[in-house]
Amino acid sequence: MQTNTISAFCHIEKTGGTTIIQLLRARLGCSHVDLIPFGNKSQFAGPSDLRYARLTNPFVKSVAGHSIRPCGPQWAGANVKWSALLRNPSERYVSDFFHFTRHMSFPNDFELWLSWTDRRNFQASSIAGDGSIDLAIEDYRKGKLLLGTLPNINNFASLLLLNCGVSNEKNNVELGITNKGFHGRSQAQEYLERYAIEIRENNKLDWSLYSAVSEIECGNENKSAIPQSNIVQPKTEQKDYTTSNKLWRNLIYKPACLQNPLQTHGLKDYIQFANWSPMQWRQFIENQDVL
Repeated sequence: MQTNTISAFCHIEKTGGTTIIQLLRARLGCSHVDLIPFGNKSQFAGPSDLRYARLTNPFVKSVAGHSIRPCGPQWAGANVKWSALLRNPSERYVSDFFHFTRHMSFPNDFELWLSWTDRRNFQASSIAGDGSIDLAIEDYRKGKLLLGTLPNINNFASLLLLNCGVSNEKNNVELGITNKGFHGRSQAQEYLERYAIEIRENNKLDWSLYSAVSEIECGNENKSAIPQSNIVQPKTEQKDYTTSNKLWRNLIYKPACLQNPLQTHGLKDYIQFANWSPMQWRQFIENQDVL
């Protein structure tokens, strides 16, 4: 990887991204940062936030987080190697609902969730914004954009480490998915079955993107994929730099961004949502078309 290129992992909610970020912290240490918008003044981070991170550590070569989006106009022209992990859209959509009911005071009303437009096609909009997913798929085919699916997370992780300059022989990873939702699986399955048509309709673009990436993975059409026969089992256990990453992030980086090092960083909108009542949610969604 060129020294002036930054690897940027777009962490799409409820896709297994926490597992990937934990890997990046462990393998890269302080050369990886979960990028934070300065002062939490904006929803998403941009190159200026990257430059600020590099003031605290000039060796940063990997960024990740909910706050970065390939579609963001602020990244236009930046020398970035983008990546994102995708999940079965229907399962992600239901998992996102349970996340909002647990952490954002969203009413336990799945039909209300179905009527909220902002969380539909969330994977496609995170990657392509208002643009065409066909262009994103073409960029993936050409190796300009690294995409993977949750069932193939190990191969995706190996490719991502290559983007970060970690040599191939150090990339063999066997990941267990962390941050799994502990909502009632039977209730999730009930929603998936009862509202299968509505869920699919709300996530048509996500399904088109996910299906295309899955097909390419299965057909080995992605030229940047690492053939399994070429992945060398490491002879020694890999060093874990998680502690050094955490110390730098909490003691230096977060205070420099005007963030409380004792609090988990959240997107600006999510901080607002967490303080809402169920009644505010209902009013917000009922009036969403006029906001």
